[in-house]
Amino acid sequence: MPKVVSEVERTQVRDAIYEVTMELIRQKGLRRVTVDDIVAGVRMSKGSFYTYYASKELCFFEVIKRDEAALFDKMKAVRERELDLEEQLRVCIREVYLAEDSLVLFVSTEDLLWLFRKLPVEKLEEKKLLEEEYFSQTFEMFGLDKENYDLLVWSNMISCLHFMAHKVMEVNNKMIPLEQLIAERRAAEISMGILIDGIVGYLIHGAKEA
Repeated sequence: MPKVVSEVERTQVRDAIYEVTMELIRQKGLRRVTVDDIVAGVRMSKGSFYTYYASKELCFFEVIKRDEAALFDKMKAVRERELDLEEQLRVCIREVYLAEDSLVLFVSTEDLLWLFRKLPVEKLEEKKLLEEEYFSQTFEMFGLDKENYDLLVWSNMISCLHFMAHKVMEVNNKMIPLEQLIAERRAAEISMGILIDGIVGYLIHGAKEA
C-alpha cells in the first residue's frame, strides 16, 4: 500500500527541492541542472520527484517564482528602514536584487528564454500576470503611482540591469592580465552605476509623458 504523505511532509519536501535546486543553479547554471542532480541532493527517488513536478522545467519555474516572492519580501523590509526614498531604491537594487546569492546573477536572459520555450502556455500566462502584479505592488510599496509609469519601460530597465549584472560577473571571472582586469572591472562598475542612477531617476522623476 502506498505511503500516505501529509500536507506538512509535502511542504517539507517542496522546501527541500527549492533549497537544493537553488544551490544547484548557483553552482552549475540553470540549463546544466538535471533531475538526477536534484533527487540526489534531496535524497528522494525520481518517481517521487515527478509526483511534485511533471518536469524539471516546471520545477525551475516554481523555484524562480518562489525566489521572486522572497526578493519582494526583502524589498518590503528595506522599505521599513529609516532611509529616504532614493536610498531605499538603491539599497533594493544593490543589496537585494543584486545580492551575491541572488538568483538573478545565476540565471541569464538566455536561460529564461530556454525555460519559457519549454513551459506550457498556462504557465507563461501565469508568469505574465505575476510580472504585472509585482509591477503594481512594487510601485504601491514605494508610494509611487503606477499610472505614471510604463510597464514596458520598466521591463526593459530590469532586463538591462539583468544583462549588466551578468556582465560584471563575466568580467570578475576573466583570466586576463591584472592591469586589463582592473580597467574592465572599473568600466563595468561605472556602467552599472550609471544604469542604477537611470533606474532610480526614472522611478523618482521619470513619469511617462502624457
